[in-house]
Parts: sequence; C-alpha cells; structure tokens
Amino acid sequence: MKKEHAELIPIALQHIKDNLLGKPYDFIFDITDDTYYCSEIIYEGLQFADNNQQIMQLNPMTFNEPGTNSPFVHWIEYYKELNHEIPEGELGLNPGGMSRSEGLDIIYMFEKPSGYAN
Repeated sequence: MKKEHAELIPIALQHIKDNLLGKPYDFIFDITDDTYYCSEIIYEGLQFADNNQQIMQLNPMTFNEPGTNSPFVHWIEYYKELNHEIPEGELGLNPGGMSRSEGLDIIYMFEKPSGYAN
C-alpha cells in the first residue's frame, strides 16, 4: 500500500484476525454473505479500517470469455457442481483488479501479463 494508507494496515489486520479468520470460505464469491474469499477478506479489513477508503474497488464480476457473452466452460462446470447460478455482473473483486488500485504500488512483478506494455 502507498505510504499515505499505511496506517490502515494494522487496523485491517486486527479486524481480520479478530472477526473474519475461521469464517467459511466463499465458494460462490458472494460479497453480501458471511463467507469470505481471499480478495474479499482483504477488502473487508480495509473497509473496517476506513470505510471511506477507495483503495479496493468493487466492480461487476465477469466469468465470460473475453469478447463474448458466454462463460468459460470451467465456470459453467464449477457453478453447476455448486448448484448455483454464475454471479455474472454481481459486485466483487479479484487479485488482478486489486493490483490496479491507485492505493497500491507494485513492488515486484514475477511475470509480465500477456499484453502488458511497459
């Protein structure tokens, strides 16, 4: 996180430790329930630390193949197994989206994503 947001880290971590660790994993990626996936737990911690923060943004999720209105086959199979509709367009976040946050500085890139321009 950028220096101007560093004071949020210990507050967020304490909230996560005290209130979110041990909660069930969110297999359907539903930000509105009491289960949590990896990106969501970080978002919730930061929201608790400063509910006005805009470091991590929720965006409509997509499970579709780029340029289509059709989900990737693995998402179709995944959600069919869970007996749940694909939450296309529902608010959420993921590591890739989080990495583009204005509140973060990338300190090391293991591999350049395809199509990445310096």
